[in-house]
Amino acid sequence: MKSRSRRRDGDTRKGPISKSAARAVAKDAAVRKGARVRKSYRALFEDRLDEELVASIRDATQRGWVPGSERFRSQIAAMLGRKAVDVPRRGRPPKPKVIAPEAESPLPL
Repeated sequence: MKSRSRRRDGDTRKGPISKSAARAVAKDAAVRKGARVRKSYRALFEDRLDEELVASIRDATQRGWVPGSERFRSQIAAMLGRKAVDVPRRGRPPKPKVIAPEAESPLPL
């Protein structure tokens, strides 16, 4: 018994469907899939992120730190072989303050 192929317009004639009909069916499926993908992608951005989280991510990104828990930071630091947390100050270290020895005052107190 020959199977009947369902055609784009719902017709169930015997035999295989034509190439143009097959392309049309494939195109319709691709359009429907594309619409689902776009809808899913838009749903990702419906919820807003917490401002504190956004600030933390920005700060870590700009300074080259790893955001996250202390355990996660230590794991990343071990993998990278360098510190993965904030360093008190970047760039050239400040000059040490030289404290002059107390000289005896010529004036009596």
